[in-house]
Amino acid sequence: MCNNSGVLRRFRFFLGLSVLLLAVAGISKAWADCTGLGASYYIDATSGNDSNSGLSAGLAWKSIGKFNSFTFNPCDNIFLKRGETWKEEMVLPSSGTAGRPIAISAYGNGNNPVIDGSDIFTGWILETGAIYRKAGVAPSAGQAGIVIQDNAPLIYRSWNTDVATTFSTATAGSFAFDYNTNIMYVWATDDADPDTHTIHIATRNYCVQAASISYVNIENITLQRAAFHCARFASVDNIHINSVVLSQCGGRYLPGAGLSAGNGVEWQDATTNSSLTNSSVVEMFDTGASPQMNNSNFVMDNLTISNNVFDLNGMWGVEVSIPLAYSNSSIRNITIANNTVKRTGKGWSSRGGTGVGIFNATSGTQIENVMVNNNTIADNLKSGILVTGHSGPVTISRNDIHNNGEDGIFLYDNTAASNFDARVNYNLVYSNSKLAGGWAGLRYYAPFGRGYQIYNNTFYDNGDFTLSNPNVAILDNASTGTIKNNIFYGIAGLAFFASVSISTMASFDHNLYWSPSAFTIYYNGSLYSNSQFPAYQAAVGANEGHGLAADPLLINAAAGSFGLRHGSPAINAGIEVGLTSDFSGTPVSRGARPDIGALEFWQADTSSPLSMVKVLSLPLCLLTRILKKVGFGVRPLGSKSSRYGSCRFCPSPL
Repeated sequence: MCNNSGVLRRFRFFLGLSVLLLAVAGISKAWADCTGLGASYYIDATSGNDSNSGLSAGLAWKSIGKFNSFTFNPCDNIFLKRGETWKEEMVLPSSGTAGRPIAISAYGNGNNPVIDGSDIFTGWILETGAIYRKAGVAPSAGQAGIVIQDNAPLIYRSWNTDVATTFSTATAGSFAFDYNTNIMYVWATDDADPDTHTIHIATRNYCVQAASISYVNIENITLQRAAFHCARFASVDNIHINSVVLSQCGGRYLPGAGLSAGNGVEWQDATTNSSLTNSSVVEMFDTGASPQMNNSNFVMDNLTISNNVFDLNGMWGVEVSIPLAYSNSSIRNITIANNTVKRTGKGWSSRGGTGVGIFNATSGTQIENVMVNNNTIADNLKSGILVTGHSGPVTISRNDIHNNGEDGIFLYDNTAASNFDARVNYNLVYSNSKLAGGWAGLRYYAPFGRGYQIYNNTFYDNGDFTLSNPNVAILDNASTGTIKNNIFYGIAGLAFFASVSISTMASFDHNLYWSPSAFTIYYNGSLYSNSQFPAYQAAVGANEGHGLAADPLLINAAAGSFGLRHGSPAINAGIEVGLTSDFSGTPVSRGARPDIGALEFWQADTSSPLSMVKVLSLPLCLLTRILKKVGFGVRPLGSKSSRYGSCRFCPSPL
């Protein structure tokens, strides 16, 4: 029976106090500078009239076009009526100022107001078999994107010469657009005439766009079915998107580029100090959210992508990129934090499939200071995280990366003039790369880069454990590379693979290796079992003098609990590397030395009463995440499901 009432009372007090302080802080930040300032305008697609003043719900405007043509002032509020849909494109016409933003939101009851980039098409003509055609769908060259049948997207097919070739490997529920003749071809899911369904085709490039606009907040609306991007922002400043639903955008053909594209949110060129938060971004042709450089001689700086869900997007969940050979441009200070990125590459566009991608195509530009922290990145078709090209430093920290088809983390740059620099700290990386050719939990190849740091990660059950698909693979090294305090745990084969000598690294030590199979390590042409670990130590020289080959005694790794049990050889077996908090965000170095792996022993083992007291004594901001990770349940007082009666926060079985 739990009897820690003092701690629980303190928890409840700080919970209430923290919620109050956060609420007050939020109100102060959002509204203090606008008190008594600005006008409120209302837009109602059904009952509004553009001849009205717009200054009350009863005198609402009707169209987004009216909004686009109006000049707003700082602190103005624009409210779109809930339950209404506008088949128009919103173009932000005015800027706010620092502390006095223009705000776009919703009013009334019901679902979010919707800005929809599609139109309904009827009058389909049979082409061949069960494939039907509709001519003249795009208002300009290539400007037709995703096709929706009864609210569900059809599968995209890239146009190839003629109907027979394009659909040769297709199945029912597919579409293709012949951009040369402006004809859309649809094969309905039930082989029926598309006129027996409701068919939407995306025909407007954007739901929302802005260029050289600043200080605008957008929240509580839905953006859907644009032919190109749901939202595009070029050289903007302080544009903040919060609690927005973005869905089913992209697929339009770009004649000049010779490809199809489309993202949820794309920031371009000299965009600064902007964010996407607390939003849902699903079923994009290419990428959910993308800070992307499209010109030379620009700097993009200080963007935040946090607390969002990215699901079923095509190429990437989140993409930070300089995709072409521009010069003298950079993207810097990008934060990607606390997001869920899943099922990328498993949607309607049949594109790439990587969760988070950072890539730079040319040495004339630089991506730097990118933070990928505290995300859950899972079940993506290809890699969980890919970093490539002239990128760095990129910090990958405290992420839960699992069940991705290829690498959990892939770090790659083979260019001779590379500025590649990656830091990988306190991540849980497990059950990735189970596909043939999928590689590893972590794969590194950047022979000319500035180096890397791989500290305090737990790599568990990645790859298929052959020489080509190990748990962790170091395929080349930079002289400044360091690997310390990691758990390399293979289930049926190799826990660690290094194809080249790593004895010249600055430091390589205090790692724990384990596999119950015949061989645990492949190093520079030789295989080593657990019992042959001393021979491996001799091969790598003094760099792994404090390493271990032993079962780390994880709590229940198969069920996702990666903390250390009592008696684990990883406890106090690490070395100080300058990091202050572990995977759960809690302090490290509580023992004589840091532990090996992503989770410190003291806050992860629920079987220890002393550990539990330490957990409940933690700051509130850390407690919830720890309780969730180690298997705690949070139940109402007196809940029948609680084995602990009056205890509100008691351990659930692992």
